[in-house]
Amino acid sequence: MTTVEELMDSVLENLTKTCEEIPNFQGIVYDSRVAKKDDLFVAIPGYQSDGHQFLQHAKKNGAVGAVVETLATNIGIPQWQVSDTRRALSRLARNFYQKPFLNKPIIGITGTNGKTTVVHCVAKILNNAGISTGRIGTLGLRYDSRNNEHTKLTTPESLDLQRMLRYLEDASMACCVMEVSSHALSLNRVADVDYSVAVFTNFTQDHLDFHGDMETYFEAKSLLFRNLEKKATAIINLDSQLANRLIEKTNARICTYSMINSDADFAGYDLQITASGIRGKIKTPNGILEIMSPMVGRFNAENLLASVATASAMNVTHKIISETICDFYGAPGRMERIETDKANIFVDYAHTPDGFQNVLSTVKDIRDQSERNGKIIVIFGCGGDRDQGKRPKMGKIAEKFSDIVILTDDNQRFENPEKIIEHILNGIKKQDKIQIIRNREDAIRHALSLASPNDFVLVLGKGHENYHDVLGEKQPYSDLNVIQEAIN
Repeated sequence: MTTVEELMDSVLENLTKTCEEIPNFQGIVYDSRVAKKDDLFVAIPGYQSDGHQFLQHAKKNGAVGAVVETLATNIGIPQWQVSDTRRALSRLARNFYQKPFLNKPIIGITGTNGKTTVVHCVAKILNNAGISTGRIGTLGLRYDSRNNEHTKLTTPESLDLQRMLRYLEDASMACCVMEVSSHALSLNRVADVDYSVAVFTNFTQDHLDFHGDMETYFEAKSLLFRNLEKKATAIINLDSQLANRLIEKTNARICTYSMINSDADFAGYDLQITASGIRGKIKTPNGILEIMSPMVGRFNAENLLASVATASAMNVTHKIISETICDFYGAPGRMERIETDKANIFVDYAHTPDGFQNVLSTVKDIRDQSERNGKIIVIFGCGGDRDQGKRPKMGKIAEKFSDIVILTDDNQRFENPEKIIEHILNGIKKQDKIQIIRNREDAIRHALSLASPNDFVLVLGKGHENYHDVLGEKQPYSDLNVIQEAIN
């Protein structure tokens, strides 16, 4: 059993307005549906509902106390009033799980694109170097091939995140590498995570439904670097237009990487990016590192530079870095090639204009380098209840690089999917290139029926996802499964 006094510290004292005497509790929850006997319920405001509306439900399920921003009347359990329940939840979670990874390194990767690939690459390098490393991100919590937990969010809610960090520490992990989303930074999910290394991959349009404008989005991203201690390392992509602004915002030691600027600490040169992979050299503070990678695309070359810089910050040798990169094929659902002689099929999570530009231009380059010169067929949709401004831009890019564009559904959530497709069509001039097949499985099967062995079929937007989000219900679905069934 835990008492409020045991978890109280200066941060919580500064947040606290009033605190009635709360009985000892066994757990902390922020979802009234999972509350049980002797839990402390923290009411946090959400996108579609407010935890304060469910105080009675939490009490009915057994909660013995509640942390709130606004005191409620007649709920029958003691209340602890604070100015910010999200901030309070983060610190409560950290203290409740006994400050996991207090003296061990945590690496945070942020940026619009590339986070998942860099997390997977860094984790593989560190594990090969004998630094047992767990990872947390879009593809879940994992520390070896047998242990994996699904995460609903790119960066979990603070309570879940601190529990996962405790789990990794109890599993004897020496390091954790994780994706850090702009939502998580804005909503205090990582307010009590002390990062040893923070990485900035890039910055392009996304999440404006949440942040409102690009400046607010950037300020959210910059929080990761503004909160670093002086002894930490900030690894920044010098090719980003916002790199210098980010450098000015942090007190940490600066480490830069670049594809084009030879003054960067880690600079790629003599890089050859072909259909068979990436090879070349990277200038590092410790000399020249030669790399050969099976991944394709300039954007993956940038991801490799970020990974090399991060592994070097953890004192991994060039030999281990080079050997690992040779055997790293990317993260699941990221430029993932499906082996078949029916067509050249790629599945990718790209769901932003920049992501589309990266993937489609890469495939066009591969196509143009080959003597076969097949068609490029792309299937995609846009998620509902998300940034509408990026939809016509994605349509324009798809039209530019593709011979056939098939528009379909993708996680409509609570939005009318026909309206989503209308928004995409606003960016497309040549309507004769366009086919609309709302059912995503039918769209993929149709695309494959059109393809010859020389053609390129790109299924974009969902990547690794194994569900459709329709009206709040996650229905089982996988692009990868549909493709495998169709080609078999």
